[in-house]
Amino acid sequence: MSRAESQTVDHAQAYQLGVVIPTYGVERYVQDFLDSLTAQTLPLEKVQLVFVDDGSPDRSAELIQQWIDAVAPHAQLIRKENGGLASARNEGLRHITSTWVSFPDPDDMFHPSYFAEIASFLAANADQHVDLLSTRLLLLNDATGEVTDTHPLRRKFRRGTQIVDLSRHPEYIHLQSATAFYLTDRLNELGLRYDDDIKPNFEDAFLTTLYLASRARPRLGILTEAHYHYRRREDGSSLVQSSWHKPEKYVHLPEVGYLRLLETIHGQLGHVPVWAQNLVLYDLLFYFRQDERIHSATAWIGKPIADPFHHLVERIFQYIDTETIEGITLLPTSLQLRDALVLGYKKERQRPISLPLIRIDSGREIVQVRYFYGGDLPLEDFRVRGMAIEPVFAKIRDVTYLGRVLMRERIVWLPATGTIRIALDGRQVPLTLGAPQEPVFVMRPAVMWRRLTRYSGPAAVRGDKTPTRSGSVARQVARSAKRTAKQTIVGAQGRVEGVRAAFTDEGRTARRDKRLRERAKSRAVRARYGNAWTFIDRDNQAQDNAEHLYRHISRNHPEINSWFVLNRDSTDWDRLSAEGFRLVEHGSDEHVLLLLNTDHLLSSQVDHYIVKPLDPKRHGNKSWRFTFLQHGVTKDDLSRWVNRKPISLFITASTDEHESIVGDHTPYIFTGKEVVLTGFPRHDRLLELAQASKDRSLLLVMPTWRRTLLGDLVNSAGGNERQQVQGFWESEYADNWMSLLNSDRLKEIAAANGLEVVFMPHPNMQGYLDDSPLAEHITVCRYSDTDVQEVLARSALMVTDYSSLAFEMAYIERPVVYFQFDQAEFFAGGHAYRRGTWSYEEDGFGPVTVDTERALAAIEQAARLRAVPDEMYGPRMRDIFPHRDGQCSERVFQAVLDMDRPMPYRRAYLRRSHPELTPLGLDASNGAAVMNGSATVVVGTGNEVTTSS
Repeated sequence: MSRAESQTVDHAQAYQLGVVIPTYGVERYVQDFLDSLTAQTLPLEKVQLVFVDDGSPDRSAELIQQWIDAVAPHAQLIRKENGGLASARNEGLRHITSTWVSFPDPDDMFHPSYFAEIASFLAANADQHVDLLSTRLLLLNDATGEVTDTHPLRRKFRRGTQIVDLSRHPEYIHLQSATAFYLTDRLNELGLRYDDDIKPNFEDAFLTTLYLASRARPRLGILTEAHYHYRRREDGSSLVQSSWHKPEKYVHLPEVGYLRLLETIHGQLGHVPVWAQNLVLYDLLFYFRQDERIHSATAWIGKPIADPFHHLVERIFQYIDTETIEGITLLPTSLQLRDALVLGYKKERQRPISLPLIRIDSGREIVQVRYFYGGDLPLEDFRVRGMAIEPVFAKIRDVTYLGRVLMRERIVWLPATGTIRIALDGRQVPLTLGAPQEPVFVMRPAVMWRRLTRYSGPAAVRGDKTPTRSGSVARQVARSAKRTAKQTIVGAQGRVEGVRAAFTDEGRTARRDKRLRERAKSRAVRARYGNAWTFIDRDNQAQDNAEHLYRHISRNHPEINSWFVLNRDSTDWDRLSAEGFRLVEHGSDEHVLLLLNTDHLLSSQVDHYIVKPLDPKRHGNKSWRFTFLQHGVTKDDLSRWVNRKPISLFITASTDEHESIVGDHTPYIFTGKEVVLTGFPRHDRLLELAQASKDRSLLLVMPTWRRTLLGDLVNSAGGNERQQVQGFWESEYADNWMSLLNSDRLKEIAAANGLEVVFMPHPNMQGYLDDSPLAEHITVCRYSDTDVQEVLARSALMVTDYSSLAFEMAYIERPVVYFQFDQAEFFAGGHAYRRGTWSYEEDGFGPVTVDTERALAAIEQAARLRAVPDEMYGPRMRDIFPHRDGQCSERVFQAVLDMDRPMPYRRAYLRRSHPELTPLGLDASNGAAVMNGSATVVVGTGNEVTTSS
């Protein structure tokens, strides 16, 4: 047996363990790395240390040399011209003589017992065959110094230190060379070196996979107690963090990394082992998971990059089995993504094998059916009460990843008052109740035994040492007795701990919550808050659709138990209180009591603290209906954000907006059931003010906010107020807006046209106004102390960037100028939305400019129009809004009431005009019988579940 086939130590070699440390531009971090080496409990002279200075332009090499001289004179520092990470590692490997070698990064750190744990493992398993050592990666927060165990592959360490056969446990993959130890001789015998053509990452996984694939049954040593601290840089400058913004990540890496690796292994073995499929799939999944995010680093990708990426992924999936995709457990992977990969790339299972009835709308008495499909829409036949009917509501949603539609989702609502049968393409499909479950392809014995018996199962069988049945039962009985005794002791301890916990802060909070829940059910509280409609705009501010709708309902529909929620220190509190609003302080006990009795929650916002204002662990799950009133016309793609929200009713104001949400082949999950075109409640008053006001004297500058220029929420529990960041006034955003506002030309334009320049930035940005370098002639307005609608009504024109407030100007037909100096960055994933079908150039209400000079020229031209849009933009403004009648609030009110009204029979049971197209062979007598008896849903094969009477 050669040394490449065994981990046994050759004592002729001076070192058992060795590390190659490539160094470039890490002056800020390298001292921490060196200190972690100094702190090792294993004597450093037992570890071969090879540093490679890859032409670093800073003092990294100088600091390393100083440390070597003072602490580790046996260490080597090799200097070379800059050639990249791969060349530095390869150079260092030439100097390694140790049995095992690893490649840590000098901006990371080791736990003090790191090398001692590895040496101890090797000593304890000297007679075992091990191919690769896998140490435990923990994440080091660069900003806080906190170390957390949150890496996606942490699960492989949960069973402790062990040796794992990859052919039996293909989920125990390893990618990073920094947390791997390889047999040096095997690397040399195989001729494996790092490939500098694999960029911007994956070179580690490429080498590691080829290394392991050289063995028929590769075995990993899982070292749970050897902790490697991987630094997540605060500035996002690490290679992994920054790679998402590089084109080669999408058009080069998939070809030279994933595809070449799979082709090489297939060429060597004739197949690709499941563990190797898992490894490539794991890394590839991050592209799609990143694209699912609201603030996605992939949002900037266009067709020239997306097309070759998807072509490469199709070729890659030729080597990855469908079962591997559907059974992936390495990362949390939604059923949607699994199906998208199978339908979009494997072109398999284009039709569902069953149809889930997801949920019932008890108010309208309809049930939702959703399914994914590939290719053309199946020929559908919906039968309820034996009748072929059209869906009450229906749409086709495009499921898009990185710019390509991979599959489509069909969403339909059917009557829930009769027996349902569904056929697709002439084949009756089994029905199931509830959301579909993830498929399970591997069932571990512990899971089987826990689910199907009272016991945790027999001990794992090793080799031919199979326990006898009597021995297995005896052990189970003994374990059961031991567990009973332990439960008795734990129960007694629990009672003591319960008494103790009652006097802690947590215990006091629990008692207080319980009292609140009991109060919420009391007669007095129910008399006050029962069946409430609860309105809120923001926690710290009103003046939006919720305020206007509340005012309309309280005046015109006093039978509704309406309440408005707001921070008591908000500048709007006294104003609304004086007007007679029934106010409840946000976050107070009264707020909790109100919410526990709320039937309808209505807000212009859809942030988490708005839609989930109660902690379910403390107050249970309260099911009200949430109406999203919106705070602006949806013009961009917000689907990644709002699709996750529990929206029962979605208010829209413009025709194009409504169609972009409910229309077929849009990215939203909402249908005509949830989305209504009513107009915004606030538009009623805006129109009234604009028609009454003769003052058109304001040149209004209203830019929106930038997420990257704000810190975390001031209140981590929820709210809108955010922390400010350093360097705001040096940002491109501040520089461009100050350049425009402070320009002499803007001052001259305003004076020549009798206009006053008013600057009113987004509420999230107004914290920066206190020290703003604005010229004296600029009037600053804040949302907190200004009637926004009065300002809009008095404006002759608006200058904005991407703000939906431009639609407010369009509603009252006033000129708009767009100043968009950062288009690429703004739509690159930094904000909550991406570009949709709406175009600022083709559909907007004014010229789009990208620099100060063009913006000023457009402003000058618009100012001369005297508050009247020109002939290009006027028709757009007039055509986009169907409702300018002062009745928007009333339409919204009626739409809310409709949620609790059953669908009219004729609407719910709309007969298909050609039911014979996809006959099911169902006789009408079954439907007639159902009408006079209990209605059922056919589930699976012959099972029936009663849904209504």
